[in-house]
Amino acid sequence: MEIELPKRIAEAGTEHHIDKINNHCRLRVLKILKQELEDEYKDVLKDPVFGPILAINEHQLGYSGKVIHSFVCKMLDVSKRHELWFQFARKPLRFSMQEFYAVTGLNCVAEKNIDFESWRNDKGFWGTLLKRNESVDMQTIRLKLITECKNWSRVDRVRLVYLCVICFVMAKDEKIDIPQEYIRLVMDFDKMRKYPWGLHAYDMLVESIQNARSKLKKNSYVLDGFSYALQIWLMEAIPDIGTLLGQKYQEGITSVRCRNWYGHGKVSYHDITALEAALGQRAVVFPFISETGNNDVVADVKFTRKEWKTPLTSFKPKETALPFLRDIELPEDRVKDKDYSLVFVPEESWVKLVEWSVTNKELQIGPSLFTKEMSARIVGPTEWLKNFKVTRTFQDIDAMLFLFRERTTLGRWKVNKVAFMSCLFSSQLKCSYSTFKNDKNKFKVEGLLLEYGTGQLPPHGKTGLVWDVDVSRMYVPVFVHGNHWIALCVNFVTRTIEVFDCAGLKYQKEVEPFAHLIPRIVKAVHPAENRKHFNARAYKVVYVPVPFLNASNCDCGIYALKFIECHALGLDYTLVNDDNIREARQKVAYDLWEAANDPELMFRMSKYSPPKTVTSKVVVLP
Repeated sequence: MEIELPKRIAEAGTEHHIDKINNHCRLRVLKILKQELEDEYKDVLKDPVFGPILAINEHQLGYSGKVIHSFVCKMLDVSKRHELWFQFARKPLRFSMQEFYAVTGLNCVAEKNIDFESWRNDKGFWGTLLKRNESVDMQTIRLKLITECKNWSRVDRVRLVYLCVICFVMAKDEKIDIPQEYIRLVMDFDKMRKYPWGLHAYDMLVESIQNARSKLKKNSYVLDGFSYALQIWLMEAIPDIGTLLGQKYQEGITSVRCRNWYGHGKVSYHDITALEAALGQRAVVFPFISETGNNDVVADVKFTRKEWKTPLTSFKPKETALPFLRDIELPEDRVKDKDYSLVFVPEESWVKLVEWSVTNKELQIGPSLFTKEMSARIVGPTEWLKNFKVTRTFQDIDAMLFLFRERTTLGRWKVNKVAFMSCLFSSQLKCSYSTFKNDKNKFKVEGLLLEYGTGQLPPHGKTGLVWDVDVSRMYVPVFVHGNHWIALCVNFVTRTIEVFDCAGLKYQKEVEPFAHLIPRIVKAVHPAENRKHFNARAYKVVYVPVPFLNASNCDCGIYALKFIECHALGLDYTLVNDDNIREARQKVAYDLWEAANDPELMFRMSKYSPPKTVTSKVVVLP
């Protein structure tokens, strides 16, 4: 099932094939340096930070403006300040700080204890220039200083090479003065290596690409920054593009990937379009790349920026042990926090769950058995991810929905006229929708659909509440794409369906069955004399705006449950986020264990009797 992606900034087939990108990231000066300052050039080539950048020139990797422009046109229109999203063959791929670091290896974190502003004047060329507050540009270096520097000290010549490599990374028009900050940094090689070049180079490149969006219809535009990094990322993320443009020295290189390519392939716009069309869904696309491998999302503070969350991933998370709280002492006033009821488990309570987890005792919780394996799946995202395609995850979700029903029935939640459906309801509604689409006029609401509408199903925690009579809101977990959970809130009063997805995507086909069939069920469960007054038109679907969540791609089930809980209780759903989602997992595990040991719930569960076989009672809608 195809993912519904955001719109492209340039509609497919309407791209303007420009004549030229005025790219400022050029190898011309580096080639001159290799020829004129061979010894100093070799010194910098050995540098652990800037050597790999200089290797691009050493390996004579060609630059393709056509590839860059083609993919700028393929950029997706997303509200992200600090990352870019593209598509190729209907598949999304991300260019963020993580990808930039995997390509360049340049430092992304500023060390707070280093004074990058101070410098020591050694009275050489660069020291004198700084003292006099004079300026210099790359054009002057290219046309004049590279030949005049033969009389400088050796260290000043090495500084010149470093400065040229820095200006290759922080590329601007060669007539623009080089920031004195760069010159101060080359005065101290240790400080220079520790400077967060990756952070500033990435921001410059992203800003330049964003600015180019409004100029795609012109015959040319300017691109500042280290655009070679964007090209190399494309070569890594889409191997077929890499094959068109160059070759790898060695397979399996995952860090500082810019040093591993050589060649100068010529590519036309037609080549790119034809390749995408020919590959189609067979195209190999790595949505994420990192220094650890392809398809990895790295949870590292050095890649963390405000609003940086990822909606689409194939993240391979670290194994999570069962089940222990973080070794962080929580403050005594934690109870005052707004997210307390959603994520917090007192230490003394958690100990009870830990003690139980070393036993083999199974506990009944509504339709499910709460076992240590279930607890491990809930607490450990890796375990839950492994079980996406089996019924175990459905059991975990259904156990919490049962608990929500019981909390409401017993008055522990002060909410009225709400209902909580099961995973099975979603599956059955989808099956019925297939019948509905085959012949809408002959479709009849019968059997299980009627039982749900009158509150006889789900059977565990049966409420007997009739839709749109005793119930004004209904919550439904929905499993989509075979690997992802979303949540719905059906409002019978406003005739709307609110969709919550932690990935921020839209699921038109998946929500259609609910929008079309629920109003028909509502009409069917009302007395015959009232049905003619009911409107069976489809409910309006509304997508709840959410920040980008679920960076691990393992927490969608928890997010769906917590959205239902927040919405039902009138809480702000943004209280649960990637910062406390691990705690939210632990809270779900503890809540289920506590419910399985609750005397009142245990008594109610002991009185459970399976529903009788549903007859083929039919309600014909007028």
